[in-house]
Amino acid sequence: MDQPSSKTEKEAFVSGLTGTSYWEVSLLTNFSILLFGVRAFVIAVFPSTFVQSQWKRFVLEWSIMIFPIILITTLLSNEVALVFFTTLFVVIFSILTLPSTKAKVEKQQVNVSDLSQAKMEEILKENHELSDDDDCIETEEIKKQESIYTSSIIPRNRMPLLSLFRGMTMVISCIAILAVDFHIFPRRFAKAEVYGTGLMDTGVGFFIVSNGIVSPEARGKYRYCNTLMDKLENMRKAVISSWPLWMIGFCRIIFIKLLGYQEHVSEYGVHWNFFFTIAVVKVLSTFILSFISITYCIPFSMSCIMLYQYLLSYSPINLTSIILNEDRNGFLMANKEGICSCIGFLSLYFASVQIGVFLFQGNRTNVVSWFIVCVKSLLIDIILWTLTMLSSDYVQPVSRRFANLAYVLWILALCFQFAVISLLLNFFFIVCINWNKLPVESMPGQWVLLEKKNLGKANVKYDPPTPPFCLITAVNRNLFVFFLTSNICTGSINFIFDTMRLPDEYALIILSVYTFVNLLFIWILHTKQINLKFW
Repeated sequence: MDQPSSKTEKEAFVSGLTGTSYWEVSLLTNFSILLFGVRAFVIAVFPSTFVQSQWKRFVLEWSIMIFPIILITTLLSNEVALVFFTTLFVVIFSILTLPSTKAKVEKQQVNVSDLSQAKMEEILKENHELSDDDDCIETEEIKKQESIYTSSIIPRNRMPLLSLFRGMTMVISCIAILAVDFHIFPRRFAKAEVYGTGLMDTGVGFFIVSNGIVSPEARGKYRYCNTLMDKLENMRKAVISSWPLWMIGFCRIIFIKLLGYQEHVSEYGVHWNFFFTIAVVKVLSTFILSFISITYCIPFSMSCIMLYQYLLSYSPINLTSIILNEDRNGFLMANKEGICSCIGFLSLYFASVQIGVFLFQGNRTNVVSWFIVCVKSLLIDIILWTLTMLSSDYVQPVSRRFANLAYVLWILALCFQFAVISLLLNFFFIVCINWNKLPVESMPGQWVLLEKKNLGKANVKYDPPTPPFCLITAVNRNLFVFFLTSNICTGSINFIFDTMRLPDEYALIILSVYTFVNLLFIWILHTKQINLKFW
């Protein structure tokens, strides 16, 4: 019997998989939150001269934030629960036992009395959305602990949970797209063939959610269209702004076909790919929101996914059987997975826009109000997990390939779970910062605690934004560039090395160098304050 070609062998290596458990995926996706606790402790105990060096800081942050993710998805993949809960215990115990004298709380202050009155009001309104007769002064020492949590102003435009979610989602995805080609990466973490919940099945779902949450509509910047010309103009802008996705999608097709690179046809189809899905969802959502109010996002999302699930499971056409059959004649049938799943992803996007509205447009100015958000998120998460289990058991199992009802609910449940744990970590940080156990830069975009005072006082001081030395902040600055360079490097490594036959130790070295170099490039852009955007 002839030996299979390298291309065929690699395609078989990522085919026919069934994923892992809900529990394991939850631990893996939330592990990155715990690493920020490790980061906070290390920054507190290391000498300030070390953590303030941009190159030493990069190596430190890569070692704390990135390398452990590589380990837990490769060498330590059989001990995910043990690693997760050990890290959780170590973070809490080490920070709580840290003496206050070792916390390097170095708050850089800008005396607003040196600024003009108009400039001071502009800064305060931009960051804290205060009215003209409101005022803030920096909390220099906490006389009453309850005042920190009830009287403090927290800027809504800086949410550490979003920075962490968007940044770490991208980092994990970029690690996985290369790691999946090595034997060191467990097959249960790869994308499931039809039904199942693999770690990599979360990638496109999380990407849709992160785009929806920070969309202009969610941030309250959506401009209602009164005329047909306004609607057409919005559509034109959406198509133009999505051109990089279309271009990269077409380039990917050309390079795969010309170079004979392995492709998993059942993932999106013969000609379809991830970039086309994102572009279609972006354009369709803009078109729909030109005709309906943002208040109808949840009803539209529910109607869309219920109708789609009906077509998949109960309608006479039996869309599920059409997607699963081997017929690839014609463009529609050749790309049926990618085209049909756009309906489910569109539903997920509209639900995500509503989540963004929930986060950005609430009247929350202190820690207590955000704690209420955390409690609400926990209740929503419990409901979503219940619905996920019910829909998976009684309607149709979770399928990223279909982007069905159970998949949409599962992704939303994971996102709310991430939000709850991230908020709890932020509350823990705020307490520790105000106990002088942690430095202010413990969070990627820390909440600045300020107290209301009279605006006319000359001793008003303003606490500036987060210090720049944060790897996740760097990734968020050039998110799309990081994803693009990671894809290019992944393809190059697959051509240079026979990834399937490399020993585990070499695979680990390649993954480490791959992430280090990619993130170093992003880090340099960040330290130079460069945003690479060409559209």
